[in-house]
Amino acid sequence: INANVSQAKPYKAFCVFEQPLDGSHWRHLQLFDKRVDGVPASQLVVRAVTAVGNYDYVTQFSFGLAGGVRVGFEFAGYMETRWFSPDTTPFERPLGEVVRTNLAAPLHSHFGCFKVDLDASPAGESFELTTITSGVKQDSGVPNPHRWATKYVVREYPSVEGVNSSTFAPSAAKPTVWAVVDNAHAAAATAPSGKPGYSISLGPTVLQTLPAEHPFVKATAFSKYPLAIARRKEEEPRPSSVYDLFGPGEPVTSLDSFLDGEGIVQTDLVAWVTLGKEHLPRTEDLPLISNFGTHFDLLPHNRFPVNAALSRPKRQPAERN
Repeated sequence: INANVSQAKPYKAFCVFEQPLDGSHWRHLQLFDKRVDGVPASQLVVRAVTAVGNYDYVTQFSFGLAGGVRVGFEFAGYMETRWFSPDTTPFERPLGEVVRTNLAAPLHSHFGCFKVDLDASPAGESFELTTITSGVKQDSGVPNPHRWATKYVVREYPSVEGVNSSTFAPSAAKPTVWAVVDNAHAAAATAPSGKPGYSISLGPTVLQTLPAEHPFVKATAFSKYPLAIARRKEEEPRPSSVYDLFGPGEPVTSLDSFLDGEGIVQTDLVAWVTLGKEHLPRTEDLPLISNFGTHFDLLPHNRFPVNAALSRPKRQPAERN
C-alpha cells in the first residue's frame, strides 16, 4: 500500500440503471365501461455501496416519473459479535441477543444523515410546517349545523433556526407535513393556494435513545433530529467529522453548532435529514444479515399543475374476453 495514485485500482462503487417496478404510477378503473387506464411504474436508480468494516452501506437514489426522489439507506454484511459464557459474561444477555452457543450479538444503532439542498425557488425558501388536527371550527364560516369536530390544517413558517424551533420528529399522534417552499409566491384569489416547493416524507426511523451528554451523541448530534432546518453555509458542508471518532466527547463538527439562531425565512435553506434503525440481532442474521434499511421521499409539493406522470404513455388496456 502506498500513496502513488498511478497504482490505484479502479473500484466500481456506483451503478446507474432503470428499474421496472411491480405497480403503477397511477391507475383508474372507469366506472361505466370498466376499462383500466394507467402508467407502469419504473424508476431511474443511482446506487452506491460503501464498505465500512463488517457492514456494507447501500445508498440509493430512485427518481420517479412523477418528479419525486426516494433516498434509500440499506445495511448489509455481517454482525459484530462477542464471546459469551453464561458463567463469565452473563451481562451480555440484556445487551443484545445470544445467537449461538458462546456467541453474543450486541444491540446497535445505524444512523445516516443526508444534506438536502433543494433550491425550491430563486427568491429563497421558507420551511412550511403543516399540522393535521381536528376540532370544532368556531366562527370560521365552515357549515357545521351539528357542531361535529372536523379535520383541518394549521400552517406555520418558523422564522429562526434552533434546537426545538427548527428541529422536528414525526409523530403518529400528531401528523405533520414538512415542506421547503417559496413562501413569497403570490397567487391570484382563484388560483391554487399551495406554496410551490418540495415535501420531505420520512420512512420508518428511530430517535437517538442515549442521553444528550453521552460522548457518542455529542459526536453525532444529527442523530437527535430526524429533520433539522438551517440556513445554508459553504463552511457547513457536513454534520460531523472523521476526527470525532478519536475524541467524541469534544467533537470538531456538530450539527448543533449550525442551529445558531439565524433567520430561515425566504433564504437559502438546507434540510438535514437523519434516518435511524435499531438492530436487535436474531439467529437468522447468521452468517450474513438479511438486508434491512429505511428511506425518505422528496416529493413535488404544489409544483406541477397536474400529476407529472400523466405525460407518460398509458398502458394499452388488455382485451376482455
